[in-house]
Amino acid sequence: TAHGLTVGICKVRIRNKKREHHFPDTDVVILNYEQVERHRDKIDAIHWDLMGVDESHYLKVGSTKRTQQILGGGKKGKRVKPIKAKRRIFMSGTPATIKPIDMWTMVKACDPKGLGRNYISYVYRYCDAYEGGFGLVTDGASNLGEFQVKARAAFMIRRDKKTVLKELPPKTRQIVELPSEGLSTLIKKELSLVEETMLKYETEILGAPILSEVEDFDMSSLIEVMEQRWGHLSGLNFEERAAVLTPGQVEAFEEISTARKDLAIAMVPMVKKYVDDILQSGEKVVLFCYHTDVAAELKRHYNQCAFVTGKVPQDRRQDEVDRFQNDPDCNIFIGNITAAGVGLTLTASNIVVFSELPWIPSEIEQAEDRTWRIGQDNAVTSIWLVVEGSLGAMMAQRLIKTQIVLSRMLDVPAHLQEASNDT
Repeated sequence: TAHGLTVGICKVRIRNKKREHHFPDTDVVILNYEQVERHRDKIDAIHWDLMGVDESHYLKVGSTKRTQQILGGGKKGKRVKPIKAKRRIFMSGTPATIKPIDMWTMVKACDPKGLGRNYISYVYRYCDAYEGGFGLVTDGASNLGEFQVKARAAFMIRRDKKTVLKELPPKTRQIVELPSEGLSTLIKKELSLVEETMLKYETEILGAPILSEVEDFDMSSLIEVMEQRWGHLSGLNFEERAAVLTPGQVEAFEEISTARKDLAIAMVPMVKKYVDDILQSGEKVVLFCYHTDVAAELKRHYNQCAFVTGKVPQDRRQDEVDRFQNDPDCNIFIGNITAAGVGLTLTASNIVVFSELPWIPSEIEQAEDRTWRIGQDNAVTSIWLVVEGSLGAMMAQRLIKTQIVLSRMLDVPAHLQEASNDT
């Protein structure tokens, strides 16, 4: 019980070799996103006083089942009503993962008579929208200071760690470029594949045949296009991704992802050498990668490591975390960003190394913060390993720029925070 309330968790039970999905008869019910649709009849039969939604940025794509099951929506004839509750709280450290359009579903849900009253007004005012050759383009950012003031006045409460946890030590980032010697062929293949793929599927990927009209490609512009096109895939499972991408986009994404993975696997010896130097100083290290195959390759070199990827069962993941946290002989934790980048506490280390980078900055920030949280006594260093001249090196610079935009949209400048605290 918590404060006199009974608490129950939705569970899957195996009885007579059959899966039974249990919905508890308690005052407080805890369940994950995937269980909502299955238990929707039971949810709708209860008059809820409060609905709390954790990691609410997973609801940023309005066309996914998970968003529609909670906020309502869908095509005519198949529309789903939102879950009814007297009060709703949406919680996220990264409510906008790449750009202001990511916030629309939350804005509409939290402030339907204000900022969320009209989609077209919102995108023109805050997303720098304009009419493209194939429709409205909403990937930009504009009037972010105004958005922040209005959002905070209406519905948003945001506190960064520096304000809430003043005793928390600082966090710094380093971009480390590894030499391209011996990897030039893979780098050229990766970059040429990006260019070829974007041209091949440009109408499906961009929504307009734009690149073919340009004589000289600016690779940094292609990085921005890929970020805008695929960044929203964060947090979506395979079925949800397939639902929001066309066949051409799926093929393009997979081809570029394969090229990135091949280079990341070839980088493993250099990554190992870099990490070994840190381990020899007596430090523990948290090592993140993007692809599960890359994590498996790294594990071959550190077979005593703590290890968490999507292939590790849920009931074993905490055991891996506990071993890293408490065993002095377990000096390295290896995980892929999707499975290990959220929800875990890894404060036994204050050094985070990324051997691969995801498409969007919020995933990096979440992963870094596995070490930068309550219980951390030392300054945290986040190290991004990239190969000079590669797609990853370009992505690193782009990720930093995107983070600056999001900070302008969501975070109050330090001098204003101090003034607010004084009053």
